[in-house]
Amino acid sequence: MDDEDENHGTGPLLSIGAFARWVGLAPSALRFYDDCDVLRPARVDEATGYRYYDRAQRSRAVALRRLRAAGLPLGEVGVVLDGEPEEARRVLHAHLLRTRDLAETARAAVEEALGALPGGGGRAVAVVGGPELASALRQVAPAVARGAAREEFPVLGNVLIELDGQEVRLVATDRY
Repeated sequence: MDDEDENHGTGPLLSIGAFARWVGLAPSALRFYDDCDVLRPARVDEATGYRYYDRAQRSRAVALRRLRAAGLPLGEVGVVLDGEPEEARRVLHAHLLRTRDLAETARAAVEEALGALPGGGGRAVAVVGGPELASALRQVAPAVARGAAREEFPVLGNVLIELDGQEVRLVATDRY
């Protein structure tokens, strides 16, 4: 690059490819963000149309990448990057609530789909013989809290049942 590629004393401008690698975005994404006026290059070569970026643009580009990775719509990215802090907080909080709702809806749909699969779709099933189960219960029953201790420490009033392959473990402890 020659002297005209210097920008505001921050050093030589970076080509779109070099800047893209540096900030973790694809060159096509940088072109798109330029077209949308979200991240304009520091300089565009008039003869070739080639874009150059200033190193000082890194923080904006990284923030843009993170916001888009979080699913923030492009129209709201500009508000977060360029708006007042209170407006940015409002936009981010609203997006957080939307993503929580979406995640909960997706989780419920996947659990329903798993449940509809043949074989119970992920439900754990264990078959334990009567004598073995009775023996296991006799071993943990004395450790289960009763009365005032159960009132004070409700977790001690429970038995943890762990299924691991073909093994079933019953545990009465506050360590789970």
